[in-house]
This record gives sequence, structure tokens and C-alpha cells, in this order.
Amino acid sequence: MFNSLPVSHIAFHDDVDGIVSAAVFLKAGFRNPIYRLYPVSSSMRGKNFQSLVESMNLEEKDELVVLDYEHHPRANIWFDHHYSPDFGQEPVSNKSIRYNPNKLSAASMIIEEYSKSYQFPKSISDSVDMVDSAGYSDPKLIFNDESPIMILRAYLEKIIPHDMSYCRIVEILNECNLDIDAALYVMKIDKSYVKIIRDEAFKAKEHLVVNNNMSILRQRRPNQFPRYCEYLIIPNIKYCIRLTKVDGQNVYFQIMCNKWHVTPNEINIGKSLSKIKFLNKAGGHFHVGGGVVKEDDVEKLLDELCYLFNKEEPMEKYGVDKEDPVEKQASEMVKTGSEASIDSARASVIEKKKGELETNAGDKEQL
Repeated sequence: MFNSLPVSHIAFHDDVDGIVSAAVFLKAGFRNPIYRLYPVSSSMRGKNFQSLVESMNLEEKDELVVLDYEHHPRANIWFDHHYSPDFGQEPVSNKSIRYNPNKLSAASMIIEEYSKSYQFPKSISDSVDMVDSAGYSDPKLIFNDESPIMILRAYLEKIIPHDMSYCRIVEILNECNLDIDAALYVMKIDKSYVKIIRDEAFKAKEHLVVNNNMSILRQRRPNQFPRYCEYLIIPNIKYCIRLTKVDGQNVYFQIMCNKWHVTPNEINIGKSLSKIKFLNKAGGHFHVGGGVVKEDDVEKLLDELCYLFNKEEPMEKYGVDKEDPVEKQASEMVKTGSEASIDSARASVIEKKKGELETNAGDKEQL
């Protein structure tokens, strides 16, 4: 039966924007009687995404839909708002392509596209825009807000990535007519997940390495630590970098700027990453970016980012004795945010110890 009918193969980014985009498409843009859902993570870009499309075994009558993800030449329908060097900064709109890097989310693009055929909940577009563009008034809001969209966001931070989980959320949202609160009730997802990510945010503290304007956080797995926790722990950090090993040879990296920083970001992160030739399909928006780098090139990438964000020569790569009293105190000062960088922290500790030595010497002379 299925072999004789056209099938819509729907690939969507496995975050809030991608999930809502897929639910919106099922509700208003879906045309074929049969569909299959394919959640895709950011680390699947490039060759991995090509392999996924090949595995779909698409026939000519089948439809490929790509939502909130990179363009594929076979796509019959593509909605995306991530900057692509292949398409540039200007919006593109034709029979198969809806591309607009100026939009805050792909979901809002799809809602706008199909608003004439379906009456969408009034708040859903604004809610997804806020989450995908990190349009929060304060990072503390992320770890305290218990509105439906933020509960869903917190839940996605904590689940072990699994295709069926993402697909079920898409389909329940569709069945609940895009009422996120109702969908959460059906799926038994409650505000406890907001507390969980708040508690786990502070666990990242001992793993953070800070160099001047930027922090580096290495994860054993995706979503080990909640996003934006760096800004909750050390508010004066301007750029945060996360590194997650995805297989024996590759590392997925994410870069974000602190939009709550006292000075605005003037670096187009997505465009800057797209120019680094040894990276695999790297890119993003003005304020966020990511991609895949070979494990052997991680240090080279950190050198590039150190120069980009700090306007200085690469970080020192020689090892330090973590048990050394100066190093231990300096590391603690950086983690708590009392010093902005490891270098300034070391200087502060040394100066303090120098003062203590001079005081002790004076005491001995008096004796």
C-alpha cells in the first residue's frame, strides 16, 4: 500500500524551534496522506545529513521537507532562518525555498506562510521567537520561568536524545492544535524540569575554563549542562564555547555570545565560522554558531576563537600543576567570577602572596 502512495519525509531540527516548526507544518502545510519524521541534531550537518537523506530512499513522487535546518538540493520545501553562505544575507522565496536569516525562528516563518489556511494560537510565534533567539530579559529567567514554552525547553535540555521522543512531541503538539500547555499535560511534563536544569546549571562551575572574554566547557555528551548556565555562573563572560565529542574523530562545538553583557557583540559569529576552512559545515547566526571539527583540530579552533574574541595571541597550551597553590586559587577565582581571566587571577594571587611574604618578613624583623 505505502509503496504506491507519495510520502512526505520531514526533517526538522531537534530543538524547540524545529519541533514546533514540524508540528505547525503537520497542522497546516502537510499535503500527502503519509509522512515520516526525522529529527536532526546540529552535529548531523554536512555529510551526516546527506547520508540521512540517502537512507530515506526517496522516490520521484515523494516529498522532502526540511525545517529549521540546512538546505538540501533534493528538498521540495525548505524553511530556514540560519545564515547560509550559499544564500547570503538577503531573504529568498520561491516554489521550494523559504529562507530568511533576518527572522528569529523558522516556526514564525512557517506560521506566516500558512496563516491564511489555519488560525494559529496567538502567542506561539512570539514564544518560539523568544526561545530560539534567546530573547530573555535576564539569564536568571531561563532557570526560573515556568511558562509552557520554557517548561518544554527545560524538558528538551534533560532528555536523552532519541528520535521517537522528538517525534512524539511533534505529533502530540499537532493533536493538541499547537496548545503547548495541553500537550505538556498529555505527555506528563511539568515544571519540575525547570528546577532540574536550575540545579544542574551550577554543576558546570567546576568544569569551566575562562580566558579573558570567553569560557570553554567540555561535555561528555550533548546537553550535559544546561545552555546559558555559563552566564548564570559568571555573568561577565562575553562568549562561551562548548565542545562535545560525537565520535572517535569529531567534536561538535557550539558558540554563543552573552547578550546580557555590558558591551554589545560586534562579531558575526556565524559568518566568521563559515570562513574557517578546516571546519565541517560550520555557521550560524550573528550571535550564535556551531559546527563539527576534527578532534585533532580542536586546539587549532580554540586558537582561532581566542584571537577572534580576545584579539590576542592563542592561549598558553603548556600544562600547569593543578595542585599548585597559586593555580588552585587562581582557578577558583575565575570560576567564581571574581577575576575575568586565568592570567589576571594568577597575577592577583601572586600579588597577594607577595604582600603576605612582606608582612611576615616585617614581623620576623620585629622579633
